[in-house]
Amino acid sequence: MSAPQTNIEKQERRHKGPLIGVGLAVVVAIVGYVVWQSTFEAEQPGPAGVTGTEQAAPQVDPNAGNSTAPAD
Repeated sequence: MSAPQTNIEKQERRHKGPLIGVGLAVVVAIVGYVVWQSTFEAEQPGPAGVTGTEQAAPQVDPNAGNSTAPAD
């Protein structure tokens, strides 16, 4: 069954705005995805070891502060 009145030019004019909107939405989604993926890769952990922002913990002597003298 076909539509009784098919005016292609009129339909083309009526659908121009929504088609442009859908196209812009697709472009925004693609750009957003690319930006998101590029920032996601920058946050991946690097190889094991100390990086420029990490510092090694100070070495603590486990016997420091422990007295071996008998208590009075």
